[in-house]
Amino acid sequence: MCSLWQFCNEYVVPKDQLEFFEDITPQDIVCSQKSSGVTLKEDLAVCNVKINLTRGRRNPLERVNIFKDYDSEEMFSIADDRASHLLPVYNEDMIVRVYSKKHELVRGSNFSGIRELSVKNIRIENQVHEMPEKKKCRRPLLPESNV
Repeated sequence: MCSLWQFCNEYVVPKDQLEFFEDITPQDIVCSQKSSGVTLKEDLAVCNVKINLTRGRRNPLERVNIFKDYDSEEMFSIADDRASHLLPVYNEDMIVRVYSKKHELVRGSNFSGIRELSVKNIRIENQVHEMPEKKKCRRPLLPESNV
C-alpha cells in the first residue's frame, strides 16, 4: 500500500523574528503537543521553507545602475521612497509546514503541536491555514489487491 504524507498545518514566521529564527524540527512539535496524538517524531515531517526574493534583507535596487541618458556613463542611485511604492519592505519569508505519516492524526483535533509551538515561539496563533475539514474526513485508503 502506498503511504503518502498528509499536510497538517503551516504558519508564517513574523518578519521581526526572521533574523533569529531557528529551524523547527519534528521533535520540537512533539514536545509542544498538549494532547497525546503524536508520540513519535518519526510520525511527522517538518519543512522549513525560506523564500528569498532577492538578496536577503538588502535592497534589490542597490544592484541596478541608473543612467541619466542613453549615452551617459555617469551612474546615480534613486532613494527607495522615490522609486516605487511597490517595493517590499522585507525581501525574505519563512514558512513552516508540517506533514504527518499517520492520516488519523490529521483528523479532528488530534494534532495541535504546530499551533502550540507557534503560540509559544511567536506568542500568536499565526497559522496560514489548517487542513480543510473535507480532507480530514477522507476515508482511509484500501489496501492494494494482489493480482
